[in-house]
Amino acid sequence: TWQTAEVLKEIGGEDGKRLKGSILKAIDPDVIDSPMAVDCLLELPVDRISLAGKAINLVRAAILTVPGEGRSAGDVQANLDLYLSSPGLSHGKGWAAKAKGPSDYEVSYGFIDGGKGEQEAIWRANLKTDQVRYENEYGKMFSWTPNY
Repeated sequence: TWQTAEVLKEIGGEDGKRLKGSILKAIDPDVIDSPMAVDCLLELPVDRISLAGKAINLVRAAILTVPGEGRSAGDVQANLDLYLSSPGLSHGKGWAAKAKGPSDYEVSYGFIDGGKGEQEAIWRANLKTDQVRYENEYGKMFSWTPNY
């Protein structure tokens, strides 16, 4: 009932009774004018997450401690979300990671600082030890929020 008459016409009328195809099955196979339903199961192959993706996820989920401030109230992603909801900061290039060794990655988040333009927060992530540390001022800033 929520579709327009034009859409219903394109899909074969009410209940899709005129649609044809191998993925359509009659709801009531005992009658020739049964409403049709999609009956299909698709399997999509999904590649395993890359090592760079694992490094990004490790940083996003990290809850870091900043000297003089203590342990952050949120993980890096929650902190970013909070900071980027403030006036003057906005999303930019987003997350990226570069291998610096077999298990060592430089992870960055590109954003726009209204007063300074495109900027990057940088962390170092070690996939073997699961350790994360901030590398620059923006990385440090986004690594900590207070408890409210």
